[in-house]
Formats: sequence, C-alpha cells, structure tokens
Amino acid sequence: MGVGVSRSEAEKQIQFLCWLASRNESISLTAISEPGQAVTLHTVDALSAVPELEAVAPGAILDLGTGGGVPGIPLAIHTSRSTVLLDSIKKKVGVLNNYLDEARISAVAIAERAEDHAATHRANYAAVVARAVAGLPSLVELAAPLLRPSGHLICYKGDPLDAEIVAGRRAAEMCGMQEVSIRKLELPDSAGRRSVITYSRIGEGHIKLPRAVGKAQKRPLA
Repeated sequence: MGVGVSRSEAEKQIQFLCWLASRNESISLTAISEPGQAVTLHTVDALSAVPELEAVAPGAILDLGTGGGVPGIPLAIHTSRSTVLLDSIKKKVGVLNNYLDEARISAVAIAERAEDHAATHRANYAAVVARAVAGLPSLVELAAPLLRPSGHLICYKGDPLDAEIVAGRRAAEMCGMQEVSIRKLELPDSAGRRSVITYSRIGEGHIKLPRAVGKAQKRPLA
C-alpha cells in the first residue's frame, strides 16, 4: 500500500485487533471475525488513507461514527496525532475508552452526535475521517463545522456511483468545502475496491451549520 509500518507499530496494530475480537464476544463492535480479514479490512483499509492524512496540517483528528474504533485507532497508532473517536452509542464509547487507557494511545472516545459536538468544538480539527457512515453529501455537511480552515475531510468509500460523487460536490459548495481528490485502489487479498475521497474546508458556506440533529442524513443538501 506504500505505507511504512515499523515492527513495534505492527505489534500495536495486531494487539488492537486481538482486543477487538475478544470484546466483540460481549458487545457488537465489528462484523468481521476472521483474523486475516480483520487485518485487511480494519488495519490495512484504515492505513490506506495515510497519504491523504500526511497532506493535512498538524492538528487533531476526529473519527466520525467510529463504531469499533476503525479507522480512528489504527490511524492514531500510526500517526501519534491526538484523535477523537465520536459515536452516539455510549456503551461502545465506554468500552473503547477502557482500551485506550490500557493501551496508552493518544485518543479518546466521546458519546455524542456530530451536530452536538460541532456546537461545542467548532473548527477544532485538522482532519475528519469517516468510513461506512453515510452518503458523501451528509458527511460533507457534518464535517464542515468541525474542521479548521483548510482542514480535510477524508472519506473511505467502496466504489461510489457518479451520482453520489456529484451530489458530494454540490453539498460541498453549499458548506464552504471543496473536493480535493479521489484516489481509487484495490485492497489486498481480493478484499474489494476502495475510493479515498478528500475535501478541504475553504470558507463558511451559504447555510448555517450545524443543522438540527439528523437532518444531514434525512434531508441531505444534495
């Protein structure tokens, strides 16, 4: 994938996957149980966006809708950046924080909706990452108020339709964002296609953000 990983980092990444598998027996954190698939679809997939993240100015990362901590925890391990794992499910957040404390990773999990978090952490993040959360228009809207000027939204997508990409661009125009790049790749072991789509915050946009909780998903801007 063109991403350098030291032996010590690889051990930390595998330790996280082992923890994820063990905790998944008592609380649903991931649908992936086979170890080889976990390496590819969690660790390798998360690190596939490292080139885009390296282009971002120094500052904190927010993982939007983190679920079981991916891609946020693998990225925090790799980059050592301060990372916030945001999810609305309190039980998952509690479990993640227990792990983060034990593993001494520079990250914290917060149980909150993106709209509520933006109200108190406006323009707080250098980058927002999102995987398997929502459509591009919704992600652009949710991320825009959280990002610093020139901050980047990095979206992990499978093989999105052209219509979704066009809608993402339209929403970006309204939210003071701009599409920067679309990079397509194949995950190893025939695990499927991945598109890494990046937007940059270039201004304030034409609408007041954040809108009410849930509107970005129920009534996307484009």
